[in-house]
Amino acid sequence: MLEVLLVIVVGVALIIGGVVVYNNIQLSNKTNETIRLIQQIKQETKNIYSGYANYGPVGGGIEQTLISMNVIPDEYINASGSIDGPYSGSIDVFVVAAGLDRFLIRLWNVPLNLCASLAANIDYNDPDLVFMRVGDHSTLTTVTDPSPATIVPLCVAEDNQILLAYR
Repeated sequence: MLEVLLVIVVGVALIIGGVVVYNNIQLSNKTNETIRLIQQIKQETKNIYSGYANYGPVGGGIEQTLISMNVIPDEYINASGSIDGPYSGSIDVFVVAAGLDRFLIRLWNVPLNLCASLAANIDYNDPDLVFMRVGDHSTLTTVTDPSPATIVPLCVAEDNQILLAYR
C-alpha cells in the first residue's frame, strides 16, 4: 500500500514538473518570437523610410506599409489586415506627431506572464531606442531601469501595454 502511494506521489510530482517546464518553454518561445518581430518591424521601418524626413503620416499607416511590402510574416497578419503578436494581442506601428524623427511600436494586450519577460528582454543598449513605457491601459510608466525589480510592478494586468519609441 505504501509503495502504491509512493508511486502516485512520484507520478504527480513528475506531471507537475513537466507542466512547469512546458510553461517556461512556452513563455521563452513567445518572448523570443515577439522580440524578433519587434526587431524586424524596427529595422524594416528604418529601411523603408531611410530617405525621408520622417516616418510616414501622423497617427498610423506604417503597419499597412509594412504589410503591403510583405515585411510582416503572414502568420502575424490577422483577417482584418492588422498585425497580431505571437501572444494574444495586437501590434501597432505609428507616428505620434509631425516633425519627430521617431516612430512607435505599441504591443496591446500583453499577458501578465509575458509582460515582464518581454520588457526585460528589450535591448536597452540599442542606440535607436528612445524610450520604453510599460503598464496597463490607463497608466503607462517610462522604464528607466530594465531590471525585473523595476518592470514586474508595472505589469499588473492581463492586458498590459508595452510602448517602444525608436528613431
